[in-house]
Amino acid sequence: MKSSTKVRALLPHTFSILNAAQREAELAGRTCVQIDDVLVALAVTGGPASRVLAAHGADLSALRAAVGDRDAADLKSIGIDPASIAPPHRRTLAQAWTAQRALVLDPGVEELIRSVPSERELLRALADHPSGGPAETLRRAGVDVEALLADQGWPVAPKVTGPAGVDGLLDGLRVTTSRTVRFVPVPFERLADVLAAPELVAEWIIPMPGARPVDDHVLVSMPADDPVSTFEMRRVRCTRDEHHVEVVWQQFLGPELLEQTGSDDDRGYYLQVRATPCAGGCDLVLVRGVAGRGRFALPARWVGKAFAGITARHLAQTITEVALGHR
Repeated sequence: MKSSTKVRALLPHTFSILNAAQREAELAGRTCVQIDDVLVALAVTGGPASRVLAAHGADLSALRAAVGDRDAADLKSIGIDPASIAPPHRRTLAQAWTAQRALVLDPGVEELIRSVPSERELLRALADHPSGGPAETLRRAGVDVEALLADQGWPVAPKVTGPAGVDGLLDGLRVTTSRTVRFVPVPFERLADVLAAPELVAEWIIPMPGARPVDDHVLVSMPADDPVSTFEMRRVRCTRDEHHVEVVWQQFLGPELLEQTGSDDDRGYYLQVRATPCAGGCDLVLVRGVAGRGRFALPARWVGKAFAGITARHLAQTITEVALGHR
């Protein structure tokens, strides 16, 4: 990656999109981040582009299938029978977390990153890319590319705000809260289970082998074989009906971690997740409360607020991945 690209890749918006594209390539079993991975990243990270793509019929599974079809067509064009090559195995989030592989960026991806576009500009640049590749992927997925390019009803990009937070969880501590809204292209009936059921939450809240469901909480060891670093993510609140689900997951430190902090208060950060159905999927409201401890209290609160937007994109992607994987 060129130095200019590295600098731009560190900007929060660009970093989160590139990170999502890299994760998509890794989950798909590839070692090169392609332009199509950027397209799928826009569809899965819950921003304005996700809504626009869904409004134009861009089903996420169809997009991924179209990427595979294009790869097969490219092999045929150079005289290779796709059937002679075993398709890459789609990896789980836990596999991608613990066995990360070196990925290279396609030159076209670097060019997109250097321009540092907004989601709207990025989607247009992809749909109108000189290679014609992303447009072909969209058409194979049933999207009218010309109508997509002509769409003027672009939604407003969600902003991170600081709400009052959730009462009764971190009372007595100085807490920084952040609220973000994302879109997930998942039916409400399925999403409600993914947000509330510990066996599914264990796959997305901290997607690694060290997370496992136990009763109404998720037990986490980081790394998986180190009991000293154990903590719990407990489901402390859960309400649900046919049009709304609200779940709060809160971290509680294990004895060893608590001893390291020099505190007798085992309460850690919390994540409140609310979902309601909307056209093409669900609106997802994420509220995070972070207190931090000791000399790291202030940096922890600052980092929690500064990276709330990146975290929200990551959660939208991982929640959607788990939901689609358990259809």
